[in-house]
Amino acid sequence: MAIGLENIKPEIPRITTIGRLLKESKIRRIIRDIMIGMGFQEVITYMLSSKSVMEDKSLLEKREFVELINPVSSEYEVLRDCLLPKLLQFLSYNIHEPYPQKIFEYGDVVYVENGIAKVSTHLAAAISDYKVSYEDIQAVVVALFKALSKNISFKPYNKLPFIEGRAAEIILDGKSIGIVGEISPRVLVNFGLEFPVGIFECDINKFIF
Repeated sequence: MAIGLENIKPEIPRITTIGRLLKESKIRRIIRDIMIGMGFQEVITYMLSSKSVMEDKSLLEKREFVELINPVSSEYEVLRDCLLPKLLQFLSYNIHEPYPQKIFEYGDVVYVENGIAKVSTHLAAAISDYKVSYEDIQAVVVALFKALSKNISFKPYNKLPFIEGRAAEIILDGKSIGIVGEISPRVLVNFGLEFPVGIFECDINKFIF
């Protein structure tokens, strides 16, 4: 049964309420402020992407994606399950901008686990410059988690899209929560990037929520 919006009279609530931010919003603001304080610029990329970007160009392993049935374009055929390829794509669009380029994104990803689509929140950051090494991006990770009062360690990680011996898993309380490393020259060529790139990505849900 409908009564019409024009017949609904506004009423002032009889109780007093105090608005406050959700825990997720507070954490996002804290992390955002830390990253900006370290000289990074926040970017926002599309949730939709292509298998070419997510797998072929980035040389990440083949995996199952949440796919659109009738995508408008092959560029928007799947939902991203990580942020790393999207940051590399963003850098490829800005190769004519001044260096160093320091960017980060805090956003949701969608992955498939046991045939079920799940959502998680990730943080990723990248540095591109004439001379960038694993140590440069690792220092950012150390500073970030120190500011968050979290004690982390690193475990060698020898898989693409990173240079062998120049990457590591980020370990917190015995669990892997992310990866950090120097991007392989093969991947740089795939994205048309002329300078080295250091990048990290971590799953916020694994250590905050």
